[in-house]
Amino acid sequence: MNTEKPQNLLAAFHHWLQAVPEANAWVDAQQSLSYRELEDKSSVLAAKLAVLVGKPGDIIVLHLQKGADMAIAILAVVKLGASYLCVEPDTPQARLEQLLQDVAPALVLTSFVVNCALPQTTRCIDYSQLPEASPISTFWGYHSTPQTCACLFYTSGTTGKPKAVAISHQGILHMAWQPDYVTIAPGQGIGSLSTPAFDAFSFDFWAALTNGAYTVMITPDMLCYQGTDSDFKPATPVDVLFITSALFHSLVVGTAPLLASISCLLVGGEALRPKAVRQFYRQFMPNPPQLIQVYGPTECSTFATAWPVPQNFIGDRLPIGQGIGQTQCWVLTPEGELVSEGESGELYLSGPGVALGYYADEQTTQQKFVDGHFTAPSVSCYRTGDKVRWNKQGQLEWLARIDNQVKVRGFRVDINELEQHILLAPDVEAAAVLTRENEVSIELIAFVSGSVDRLIDFLKSRVPGWMIPHQVHRLPALPLTPNGKIDCQALFQSLAVQNRSQELKPFSENDAEAALRCLLRHDNFYPQLSLMENGGDSLTAMRMLSAWQAPQGQAAVTAAELLYTNPVSAVLARLQPVAAQATIVLDNDIGHVASSEQLRMWFLQQRDPSLYAYATLFQFEFQGQMDEQSLEQALGILVQRHGAFRTLFEFDINSQQLMQRVVPQSDFSLEHQQVSDVAWSNWAKEWFRQPFDIGQKCALRACLLTIESDRRVLLLNMHHALIDGESINILLRELSHCYVALQHNQQPGFVPLNYSLLHHTAALNLYYQQDSYKQSLNFWRARLQRYWRYGDAMV
Repeated sequence: MNTEKPQNLLAAFHHWLQAVPEANAWVDAQQSLSYRELEDKSSVLAAKLAVLVGKPGDIIVLHLQKGADMAIAILAVVKLGASYLCVEPDTPQARLEQLLQDVAPALVLTSFVVNCALPQTTRCIDYSQLPEASPISTFWGYHSTPQTCACLFYTSGTTGKPKAVAISHQGILHMAWQPDYVTIAPGQGIGSLSTPAFDAFSFDFWAALTNGAYTVMITPDMLCYQGTDSDFKPATPVDVLFITSALFHSLVVGTAPLLASISCLLVGGEALRPKAVRQFYRQFMPNPPQLIQVYGPTECSTFATAWPVPQNFIGDRLPIGQGIGQTQCWVLTPEGELVSEGESGELYLSGPGVALGYYADEQTTQQKFVDGHFTAPSVSCYRTGDKVRWNKQGQLEWLARIDNQVKVRGFRVDINELEQHILLAPDVEAAAVLTRENEVSIELIAFVSGSVDRLIDFLKSRVPGWMIPHQVHRLPALPLTPNGKIDCQALFQSLAVQNRSQELKPFSENDAEAALRCLLRHDNFYPQLSLMENGGDSLTAMRMLSAWQAPQGQAAVTAAELLYTNPVSAVLARLQPVAAQATIVLDNDIGHVASSEQLRMWFLQQRDPSLYAYATLFQFEFQGQMDEQSLEQALGILVQRHGAFRTLFEFDINSQQLMQRVVPQSDFSLEHQQVSDVAWSNWAKEWFRQPFDIGQKCALRACLLTIESDRRVLLLNMHHALIDGESINILLRELSHCYVALQHNQQPGFVPLNYSLLHHTAALNLYYQQDSYKQSLNFWRARLQRYWRYGDAMV
């Protein structure tokens, strides 16, 4: 282990080159590179580039597909003492031209055709046509200082123009080398889902090379693929992985078998939702990956704070933690003073991770990178634009943005910039973009007066895919408030009556189309367009493919194929439900054999009666007056309606099986408790921690708290052996319906149930007998054998 901090990225890489030259450094589906091979190939490429590049400090644009060639090129650029800027091959021509004009790179290294104007000082050359060159014994990059610029990353800009953030060697090392927020050991695999143009790729790549680990390239399809085709499996094991919060929220409502084998999952980009976190831990019990929430703007070298999420977290807001390494966090008032205890303010960050500034934009750099005079001596800080506060445990909590930026699909999007691009489209008269939160991420909804016929095609030529609106609504004119500002409330009200286009008529649905409509959550779905043109994104595609895949033996459908194929109906026609099951007929509605998941949870509860890890927790505060009698009556009706809440578990000695038994009457009752405003939060935590006895008592608990006589908080606690995420949605929807009906002295008109928990577990038990399940099980057993020592736990 190298205990002396390296001066630059090459020094850190060189340490492991000498220590483990034959160990993997990069692995993808096509090839793998050892540290020695990466060193040799990058030296050859650097010598060739040196013939074309004038001096250290130049910028080299890498217009390459993600893969081994990209990894070699990055290291080659760093060896020259230059700075790399990775650009996606499918970057719209207008945007690529703008980026090149902004940074005026010395060279564009590409494997594709570049059809845009180049600055006069910029050369463009194909990767396969580089000139031959003599070997170079010593590269300038080994003399780079900590403050030397290593790379540029682009972010969305408030002026409508993207900004290039200059990241130093010191900034990347502070985030990646021997990090204190995640353990990275030599020989581990660091999964890489991120595009190289996204700042998170710095973690994927440099956290591996500076710690003796390796980067293993994975695709979104690998996360949710449940078959046995090796082309859809990572080439080597993945131990540590970063994904965006939006992707995390999408995966927990579906299936992601790959996550079961990793040791640590880092998640960031948007605020994590506590419900999704609890669902994640339940899904992968008893040995789930360690979940770490990370936060950080590009301007602070990817990650600035981190917080390991405990498995028993029961709050309603997940902290973003404290500064990593030497990062310091300051929360200031609008006047520039440190906030008092309990107050919120803007987050300022200081330390080695702070970027050098915005490339060739001194004015914006001075506005965002400021001297902090609130401490002596003063420190150089970056103003994040994020509103935060310190909680009582000394952890930061993210509250909101101060400016007009949002995180969409893990990327920062400035609403003003997107609106300006829309206004440049032909025949667009006025435009406004609003955001709406769904169960996975943030949706961009554009409202436009004028023509929208060619708007999406226009935007696709100018902005990256993550900035394309999910929905576009045409209005005769945008509504205004009496003050002359756009009336956002009126725009949202118009959503129910607007169509994306008057000329397109929906086709008739098949089952796959119906499923996709449900995921899109809006009525304007057109099978003759692509999924992206219908307002979908890669997360939508992945959620669809977690439940719908091509039949066994046929070519698998990838997320990219589902997202971009026009028409999408051609792809949907190839899909079928992953777990298509015959109708389950039960011989009785009183008892049935428990599923293996229920058996596992029951067994753990028997081994540790104090266990509350499988509790499903909810907390609701009532606004205005409430009807306690109607609430208690509504809960009682639902307990009688759903047998899951009247199900007990008992082990049958004769058959040696765990049985579910539905009792005719439940012991459920709504608890009542009066607590003070100061004590109620801790009281609720203790109430949630009470373990269940699923062999003796009802698996639904409810308590109505009266706080200081004027507040009402409902606590709900259910055991996961009898309820899952989808069931919770049904429960809450029916509870609301029932409560409102009873308030009006009416009986809730529920449709009779034709599917129960007993049906569900019987279907699971039937699935476990199928060949497809056994093949998948055998595949993962063989794949994970290297982690297993007989008689021990997974290591």
